[in-house]
Amino acid sequence: MSDEKRIHNIHFMATAEERDMIKQRMKQAGIINMRAYLIHMALDGEINSIEIDGVNEMIRLLSNATNNVNQIAKRANETGSIYAADIDELRRQYAELWGQTRQVLREIIDLMDQVAGSGAKQRRRSTRRTKSHQQASVS
Repeated sequence: MSDEKRIHNIHFMATAEERDMIKQRMKQAGIINMRAYLIHMALDGEINSIEIDGVNEMIRLLSNATNNVNQIAKRANETGSIYAADIDELRRQYAELWGQTRQVLREIIDLMDQVAGSGAKQRRRSTRRTKSHQQASVS
């Protein structure tokens, strides 16, 4: 899309049932802005919502690790020392966190490959050409 400001008003009426269905689909897509949802649906015709199971586990692991860092920092400030066991536990937690992160990244790559097979690859190429053209015209 261009940098043009949105100055045109588009208005339509919907039944209560249609409005509720729109809101339900917005919620499923994780979009809270109705204008953004309707514009996206009108222009692209679909919204893909991606759920990656490993993200919640990764968040849990990250939360555990940061809580332990805070506890160790508090203990170090109080006692003036850090215990080797605490450091070993942090290393173990970070290794587990990185393992989960790698798994999530693999899932994202797999999903991107699936989307690329359904036409997204062509849209990305088109976007790259547009950006390249804009950069060339600025030079």
